[in-house]
Amino acid sequence: MTRSSDLDLADPAVVAHAVALDNPGAADEIRANAPDGVHRIIEVSLSGNADLDAAVVANDGIIAACGTRADRTELPFWPLLFANVTVRLFGSDDFPAAAKRAAARGGSR
Repeated sequence: MTRSSDLDLADPAVVAHAVALDNPGAADEIRANAPDGVHRIIEVSLSGNADLDAAVVANDGIIAACGTRADRTELPFWPLLFANVTVRLFGSDDFPAAAKRAAARGGSR
């Protein structure tokens, strides 16, 4: 969730642990629920969350990004390299619904 005020919107049937990005301790909160790191991150704002993603992604994890606010996104290169992270980029507006579902399944492998 982007804001703490949105946490009540998280459906507990779908979301096991919702974390607000405006929380300064978001990385610690995520790591408390995923001590080995997050294996798959579906990112809607790569430029806005690259540092957080690098702080919580697991070794050999995947960051699948479908959006960014900045045309040229800066990435924390060395932490991502040393963790052997794969960054995948995909644009959802160019694909039919069946392709989006297949991409979502592929991003979670």
